[in-house]
Amino acid sequence: MDRRPELNKHLDRDTFLKWYWLKEELVRFCKENGIPSTGGKQEVAERVALFLDTGETGRGDLKGEKAKHAGSPRGKSVSVTPDSIIEPDALCSQALRSFFKEQLGGSFSFSVPFQKWLKDNAGKTYGDAVEAYREFKKAGIRGEKEIGRQFEYNTYVRDFFLNNKGRSLSDAIACWKYKKSLPGNNRYEDADLAALQDNEGSEIPVTDYQLIIAQTRSLAEISSDPIPVMANVSALLFNSMPDVNWAGFYTVSGEALLLGPFQGKAACVKIQKGRGVCGTAWAEDRIQVVPDVHAFPGHIACDSESRSEIVLPVHRDGQVAAVLDIDSPVTDRFGKADAEGLALLVRAIEEIIY
Repeated sequence: MDRRPELNKHLDRDTFLKWYWLKEELVRFCKENGIPSTGGKQEVAERVALFLDTGETGRGDLKGEKAKHAGSPRGKSVSVTPDSIIEPDALCSQALRSFFKEQLGGSFSFSVPFQKWLKDNAGKTYGDAVEAYREFKKAGIRGEKEIGRQFEYNTYVRDFFLNNKGRSLSDAIACWKYKKSLPGNNRYEDADLAALQDNEGSEIPVTDYQLIIAQTRSLAEISSDPIPVMANVSALLFNSMPDVNWAGFYTVSGEALLLGPFQGKAACVKIQKGRGVCGTAWAEDRIQVVPDVHAFPGHIACDSESRSEIVLPVHRDGQVAAVLDIDSPVTDRFGKADAEGLALLVRAIEEIIY
């Protein structure tokens, strides 16, 4: 399965449009690149797509050099009229947007289907494009209108239950999260049930780690100091992950781990390298997923209620600088999805604080 790419200015527009993005991610990208970030998620996404395609931020009117992007390939200036020819690789520029708004009204937007139509119909006129857009709008009246991104979740869950009588909401959410991890549309399809195959007969809950990562980055905009970042991550995990009774960090100090920010009951203050699950994760520099802590050699019982545990090393300059530790009162609580999601979170933490 393709991994969702990082949203940065080097991403191309077509790849960007294939994936699901949180509004928080889009807003953060806009702020980093001087793009207006106000409005609904669809509007913000369109501005990001425009920026990735043309480099335009969408601020102010296009003048001088920017006028070259009026729907034609870069470097070729053209005035757009209904008789103008749609050229290959036509760009969704501000000038072209202004043309369509003049022809179709202020509600016009570069929807994904319409952008695809422009790309597939090079050689036709922009007058043809205006008529095609009107046909899209008519189709919308018949119930085929493109779903706004802010409503995709509700629509997905509705369609999930229409096709899967007797399934639970947790099943629908698991499939929705699986769908978001794939490129393409976010409509329900029977193939999405693959997300439940690994969990059939399993009680492991699903956690939205992409959301936690986005929240972590957003909070870190205020301060990237390790203490507040670790404190907020601990709180996000503790309050987002079901069946968890402790979440927090231990930081490396000499030959021992010292207790850092955490959520949960009072914990062991100092752990020697190589001892317990945390010390082993540090010594071996690899993720430790322990289904039953009482079967783990040398387990340190800080909380007698803990039954399973997952620990991930956090690196600075290639060396372990801390570990992220999460405990659960449920045996075999942590699975492959948790290990992969938490690994992405740790990578984000390393980028922020180190």
